[in-house]
Amino acid sequence: MKKKNKIYIYQIKKGGGVMFEKYRDLAAYPDVLNLKDVANYCRISKDSARKACVDGKLKHIRIGRLCKITKENLINFLENNNE
Repeated sequence: MKKKNKIYIYQIKKGGGVMFEKYRDLAAYPDVLNLKDVANYCRISKDSARKACVDGKLKHIRIGRLCKITKENLINFLENNNE
């Protein structure tokens, strides 16, 4: 159990890693997400997800013209961009 911003965030084990309880819905998604998955999870457009990648806000890997995002990178993006 970790304390962050006076809110207790419980961690749950999923597969081989540990995921924050508040992201438990993310467990239904594959370990490596595409832009469509990120947009669906964040409830934003695919173009907004692509713009976050291009602007360098969302860490990703380019494979040809595809953007691949790990769950860890998505969680870091969501935690660091609480606007």
